[in-house]
Amino acid sequence: MKSGQPKNNRTSIEDINKKIPKDSFLTAIKHLPGTIPMPVVGRAATLFICKCGKEVVWYAGYVTDGRKKSCGCLVSGGHRRNAKYNYLSNKLRRVYYSMIGRCYIKTDRAYHWYGERGVRVCIEWKDNPQSFFDWAVISGYKEGLQIDKDKLGDGLLYSPETCCWITGKENAAYKKVVKLVVFNGVQMTIPDMIKKIGCGKDFGRTRVEKQVPPEQIKIEWEQFVKTGLRSNGFIIKRNYKAELS
Repeated sequence: MKSGQPKNNRTSIEDINKKIPKDSFLTAIKHLPGTIPMPVVGRAATLFICKCGKEVVWYAGYVTDGRKKSCGCLVSGGHRRNAKYNYLSNKLRRVYYSMIGRCYIKTDRAYHWYGERGVRVCIEWKDNPQSFFDWAVISGYKEGLQIDKDKLGDGLLYSPETCCWITGKENAAYKKVVKLVVFNGVQMTIPDMIKKIGCGKDFGRTRVEKQVPPEQIKIEWEQFVKTGLRSNGFIIKRNYKAELS
């Protein structure tokens, strides 16, 4: 019998690999004699190699239908299987839920810069965190790298096609876009507008991000100065003299 053809009615290794989902870490190597013990008594054993380099024996049907995607190096269902990858998985969980928070949770401190701007997470990642973890490891995630949606995409979608891992320095470079506002008919940068109005930096920037017109920001700042109301947790004293122009 030629190599690659099924023996004893077993699916060939070549056909098994064709059926394995693209996001799987496993590749079939060869069939093994005998069966896999509990809990799949009587199931034919097949040897697979994982992308992390570890060999593992699974029932081929569990791999081709996506129930088994790795040797256990990926976190699945909240269970920790491999100590070497637990730390990495915990890091990725923080990355994932931070991404979801700034896009969908209005109380998140970064929601104004993401959710309100229309930034979204693709359905595949949003509905299935495991698919994000799998992509992260396949795409080369390492501790210290940051997820970026601007380099490959339009900056409005987190997805496998639009995201990559880059250093913090690279990420800052892609985000380094000078935003201009128009105040009293003159185009200027946000720092120049803040200086012109005489308001606090946090006060001015927060309102610009909320798309408050500069003229209205000036009015609100004057009201704060007059009444001594709190602004960003600090009391503005009644005798504070803002250099307004």
